[in-house]
Amino acid sequence: SSRGTTTNLEGSYELPLEPGTHRVVFQYVGYRPQVREVRVGGVPLRLDVQLAPEVVSLREVEVRAGAEDPAYEIMRRAIARRRHYRELVRSFACDVYIKGTVKILDAPETILGQEVGDLDGSLDSNRQGIVYLSESEARWFFQQPDRYREIMVSSKVSGDDQGFSFNSASDLNLNLYDEHIPFGRQVLSPLADNAFNYYRFRLEGTIVNEDGSWLYKIHMRPKRPEDPVMQGYLYIVDSLYLVQGLDAFLTGRAMNWEVFDTLYVHQVHVPVRPPEVWRVFSQNYRVRGGVFGFRFEGHFAAVYSNYAIDTTFAPGFFGNELLTVQPEANEKDLTYWDSIRPVPLTHEERVDYVRKDSIARVRRSKPYLDSLDRVNNRLEPLEILLGYTWRNSFKRRSWTYASPLASLQFSTVQGFYGNFDLSFRQNLDAQAHRWWRLNTVLNYGLSEKKLRNAWKFTYHFNQTHFARLELEGGTAVAQFNPEEPISLSQNTFFSLTFRRNHIRLFDKTFARIAYRRELANGLLLRSALEWSRRRPLPTHSGFSYFYRDSRTFADNTPDPLALPDHALDPNR
Repeated sequence: SSRGTTTNLEGSYELPLEPGTHRVVFQYVGYRPQVREVRVGGVPLRLDVQLAPEVVSLREVEVRAGAEDPAYEIMRRAIARRRHYRELVRSFACDVYIKGTVKILDAPETILGQEVGDLDGSLDSNRQGIVYLSESEARWFFQQPDRYREIMVSSKVSGDDQGFSFNSASDLNLNLYDEHIPFGRQVLSPLADNAFNYYRFRLEGTIVNEDGSWLYKIHMRPKRPEDPVMQGYLYIVDSLYLVQGLDAFLTGRAMNWEVFDTLYVHQVHVPVRPPEVWRVFSQNYRVRGGVFGFRFEGHFAAVYSNYAIDTTFAPGFFGNELLTVQPEANEKDLTYWDSIRPVPLTHEERVDYVRKDSIARVRRSKPYLDSLDRVNNRLEPLEILLGYTWRNSFKRRSWTYASPLASLQFSTVQGFYGNFDLSFRQNLDAQAHRWWRLNTVLNYGLSEKKLRNAWKFTYHFNQTHFARLELEGGTAVAQFNPEEPISLSQNTFFSLTFRRNHIRLFDKTFARIAYRRELANGLLLRSALEWSRRRPLPTHSGFSYFYRDSRTFADNTPDPLALPDHALDPNR
């Protein structure tokens, strides 16, 4: 069966079983498997097992004439069948549970003169602590030759009950039947056609399983230190010449990832459709490294179950969308995770969940958020010119007053002009995935001596599909070219410095409704309906710093219509 579990770093495991009698197989690459018959009732059962190292023997191996190690003949047969096993399964679907942990082992006090602090409460007094702890459940799909899709159905992130996990089955995918395995550089598989050019192999011995089948334990190492290859042990099933397990490591130099010291990889394969169809049952990565004075280690454990081989998918099921996160993925409670978690939490992980969840609750509380707002909402004199935002974080609302200095510009139509831009925003959820905003803009030109006012209401109601509704209206000064190829700041510079006015403006009284939504991945629908009344605008200012006597400003009419005595009629 492909249903099972794996232990955590402390050796603990959990395996939910239906009431009744079951045969449970305990196995790990390099150790002798044990089979226990257990009877499950209505209460939890504790079963401790200690695996003994495999008895490895060379006596059963027939050594051919010559000095070549028997491992090379075994690997030739395995390499010859690589493509067969690579293409044997046309498609599959399976469930994947992933637990990822990243821990800081040592952290500097400062970086480039800036204090590092405790990384938002993650580090203890010894400058150590977990900075990332997350669990996820996903349904993973594959179709030949290289199409993958993943749907994350559950996600939990320590300290962020509204966050989504970065765990990904596709990112952890390591298929030894591919010629190359993508890390920082293309790492050569020990089953690649040209593996003998980069690997040295040695047969450590054979292992006899309970059913009488043999496993070959093969040691592999690089021919040259800088070669992009694995080191460790590969377990090959006799007669089938397929992979049963992997216990290997890669150096940072081999991967061209100098930030990593060593990456350890452990795989266990199980038969899901005997005799030839074996799939990865469990996969573990452990890594250590350092960067900018930080020392860290990471551990990612993946358990694969409920394989459906040669699944038929609907046309278009595989597309540009590689990972889909269901909206309710982060809404599962602690009881749910305790019931499905195949890899138990270590003591340190349990403490991290409790501590960070407690910190998160405090930081979401009204007293804490109000205390932050009291500090951040203080109005400084300079903010009158540079802009200011007032927030009520607990109620998820804010008022923003944009900098009037940023809007100061010049045109021959209005002279020097500026905007007063005030907006109110209300977030409708903690992640700001749904929100609405109302803003008003007052525009006034010193030479034109006219005040204009426009309003805009925006409702963003679906973050997944970027869905948004906009309503706006009022009076404004607009360019004839709606694409606005010349910015207002460029026109200000050329008008005041070179006495050249490049934009053409008109007065617009309007009402507009617009809608947008992503129909498919990468396909965004935009639609708008507008009623407007347009009026020509005369020139009200001839000011410039230079060329006052040698140049004149052009009329405020589009160039194709710049005819003597021409005037634009009002229109709708």
